Amino acid sequence: MQLPLATLIGFLGFLIFRFIEKYFPRYYLSFSDLVLGEFRLLDLFSSILIPFSESFILGIFVKSSDFWVYVLPGFLTALLVIWPVVRIPELLPKNLYEKRQGVFASYFLFTISFSVLSFIGGALAQPLSLAGVLPSRQGIVDGFWVAIGIGAVTTFLRWLNNRNLETE
Repeated sequence: MQLPLATLIGFLGFLIFRFIEKYFPRYYLSFSDLVLGEFRLLDLFSSILIPFSESFILGIFVKSSDFWVYVLPGFLTALLVIWPVVRIPELLPKNLYEKRQGVFASYFLFTISFSVLSFIGGALAQPLSLAGVLPSRQGIVDGFWVAIGIGAVTTFLRWLNNRNLETE
């Protein structure tokens, strides 16, 4: 039950990326910005926070000795984010299509870094694991708590966005 739950969390991570892209475009780190070097550190931090926090929350509720359980959410999130352009390179903007080897190299590094950050999040959560304390060990209940945690992260990002808009 742990791997299907990790897969579900990977899909949720992808949906969080799309949510940030649509509702908080200011904090969305696009790869064209990354390749061209036109990004802010806050954008980079918000992107790094997603795989780390999703596996950290998963690690709190699911204790596993299999490290793939913690790597899978970050890997799947990264793969889903980059897949359309990897499959159809013509979707790249013209200025990046000429540099597509660099773009694909950054996609590779993006996928590896998301997998590593996801593993680190899950590994750091192991001492805090509530897996034996939860009233029910069923995957649906665990998934509910993970969804609550992801909702808290997106609420925090919304609050951060509103606060920055008020200061301008």
